[in-house]
Amino acid sequence: MQKHERDQNLRYQGIYKDKHNRYIYFDKKNQAGIVIPQEDLRRWQLYKSRFLIPLLAAYLAHQIFTLSIPVVLVIGIALMAFMEYSYRKTIAQYVIINDYQPENQYNFRQELQQKDSWKVAFRAILFLILAILLLVSIFIDQRDLMTIENGIIVVCALFCFYNALVSFRVIINAKKEK
Repeated sequence: MQKHERDQNLRYQGIYKDKHNRYIYFDKKNQAGIVIPQEDLRRWQLYKSRFLIPLLAAYLAHQIFTLSIPVVLVIGIALMAFMEYSYRKTIAQYVIINDYQPENQYNFRQELQQKDSWKVAFRAILFLILAILLLVSIFIDQRDLMTIENGIIVVCALFCFYNALVSFRVIINAKKEK
């Protein structure tokens, strides 16, 4: 991966480079910039998923070890608390810039508009197909509809529908502009 691509990936995760060539995480909640040392960028990517990782770990514990729901909830909450504590402890060591405004905010739709329209259409069609297949898989299995797995599948399908919709809107807006 080239350096330019890596910088774009970091920007997508809410990490920007300022005019002093420092990596800064923009905390939307507090409207503050947190200066991240170069050597901590990998760890920071883990902190960005500090809520998702415990949920996935709890779900996997439920599926693999067939633990009861209360035990899984305790595991998930404990992992979330540990990751949040670790995150807050790490942030306290960094320099914080109050009222920080990122210079080049990431705009996913603008990035899609710069791509060829056939690539965006292909992306939209693939997301649409994936969403439909995910929803069909629920009914093919003929399981109880009110399970955690089916809830996760529905959320993933909604995410796919959303991405397909965004891609189709980019194509429509591009055609209107021409």
